[in-house]
Amino acid sequence: MANVVYGDDDIFDAMLYPQQHNPNNIAWINNQFNNLSSTLTETGRKFFDTCKSISQEIQSSNILRRVQLALRQSGSHNNSNQVRYLSTLDDIVGATGPMIRWNMACSDIRELYYSDRCCGYGENYVDINPKAVRDDDYNFRRVMDGVFHENKDGEIIYKHYYEHLFDGDRELTPYEKFDIIDTWELMRHFVKQGIDPTDGNEL
Repeated sequence: MANVVYGDDDIFDAMLYPQQHNPNNIAWINNQFNNLSSTLTETGRKFFDTCKSISQEIQSSNILRRVQLALRQSGSHNNSNQVRYLSTLDDIVGATGPMIRWNMACSDIRELYYSDRCCGYGENYVDINPKAVRDDDYNFRRVMDGVFHENKDGEIIYKHYYEHLFDGDRELTPYEKFDIIDTWELMRHFVKQGIDPTDGNEL
């Protein structure tokens, strides 16, 4: 079945080409604008201001939200670096790029991993917080920052984690957080069925 997505040129470009979320890339672009501004004529400055305005619009969260919504609606994610909802066991087992990192931030999966009961994506997973689970895990905090959720006692929890991001990291968007959390729920579902969602084998 074909998926039809309605959108403008920004949406089309973002779906066709990988997004650049690296803060270092954005900082470099902004520095180039700052370095050029003092050497331009009046005509050049007008053109420069237009380019700078377009760049800032692209960097805005509004554009990113529209792009992410279009990607979700399309059901096609050609970029392996895309943070997205993994809707099948095959998708979860075959996770690449950042989704391995975020899948392994699921507290239930981490507990299995540290008790040597699941594969944890083998050599593809780099554990930046060994033995850390839930609030002690940097990746878990990044996902759950500002998200209402229910704990095991049925209490509604809402936390903000104030901390410096690791080099190269950025804040996850609400769409990305919920894609990760929904993937966690599916992973828990497979665990209850006795399946290791990190390799597809029996637990």
